[in-house]
Amino acid sequence: MSEENTEVAEKLSIGARLRQRRRDMGDISEQTVNEATHIRADFIRFMEEDHFDLIPLAPVYRIGFLRIYAKFLHLDADELVNEYKKLAKLTGGNTRKPVAGVPFDVEISDGSEYADSERKNAGFSKKSLSSVLKILAGVVVAIVVAVIIVMGFSKISNLAENTNEIVADDVAAEYEFVVVSSASQRLRINEDYQGWDRDNNQPIAGKLIFEEQVIPGSKRTLKAHGKLYVQQEVPGSVTIEIDGKNHSSSKGNAFTVDPAKAD
Repeated sequence: MSEENTEVAEKLSIGARLRQRRRDMGDISEQTVNEATHIRADFIRFMEEDHFDLIPLAPVYRIGFLRIYAKFLHLDADELVNEYKKLAKLTGGNTRKPVAGVPFDVEISDGSEYADSERKNAGFSKKSLSSVLKILAGVVVAIVVAVIIVMGFSKISNLAENTNEIVADDVAAEYEFVVVSSASQRLRINEDYQGWDRDNNQPIAGKLIFEEQVIPGSKRTLKAHGKLYVQQEVPGSVTIEIDGKNHSSSKGNAFTVDPAKAD
């Protein structure tokens, strides 16, 4: 086997990379990830186990969850999403490897007559496969009806609204802001602030969008996405202006700015 093939064979699955990265960041708990990303803990577990198909939502939402979680872990979100899309076309929605010769959407139980027939005859006939798919479709419809009855239409509606908000956050619009300094100092600003990593005592922030030595009275116009994480050397010396609203802090050398709120 060539070195290239060996590298591909040894490459970790999407779920394994997510799980390994979370552990490398101090073994952050699923609850902590939930609080920072608003992704349900069981959905996080499904993604790390490569069971994306167990997330009971349309593929666009699964992709949205994967992109948000990858960004939270500081992984290449675009790379993981593109890899997932390619695998989903082959496996029907998850990243587990399919069993050779058996359709991915047919459940295989030990000793089942369908599995035995597949192994003996090297595949289902078209008629048999059609029958199995009809049975599975009926089961799915029955489950959906049962869920609607038990949970109620209101809960289903709330779930869809919450999921739409998560996806909307991932593609939050770019906004413009003005930074003003009243002191000479080294100023750093990160976008897409997610929270504080207590285990490593450091912020969970996105890309560094500004780092310069500024002078008193300096004024710069910048663009960003999400919340800002501002590091100032002189407390109270930096003001962030967004849509006519001012944000500042004199309590320490760092503060966060939510573009939707003002001091």
